[in-house]
This record gives sequence, C-alpha cells and structure tokens, in this order.
Amino acid sequence: MEHDQRIKEFFASLDAHAQFRAVHAAAPLSSTRGHGTHTLAAIWKDYLVELLAESEPKH
Repeated sequence: MEHDQRIKEFFASLDAHAQFRAVHAAAPLSSTRGHGTHTLAAIWKDYLVELLAESEPKH
C-alpha cells in the first residue's frame, strides 16, 4: 500500500469527516518548502475556503 494511502486511512479512522491533501511533486518546487509547506497559505487557502463554506450554518 502506498505511504500516502496509509496516512489517509489513519486520519480517516480518527474522524469520518477528515480530509487528506498531499502536495505532490507536480507542484512547482518554488511553491513548496518541504516540511514547512504547511505554513504557506497559497498551498492550502482554497481548501480552507471550501471548508469554511461547507461549515456555514444552514438556515
């Protein structure tokens, strides 16, 4: 089993609503910082916007 898949399954087992996003080598290297990539809003901003939209109270 691929490493990313094992990580995804682990987090899914903790929370049924968990989502896993991997930044693959297809991303330009200039836009990543190795283990520090999680601190770059440009990488995860769209996912946060999506999460906040889904989390809006339904009236």
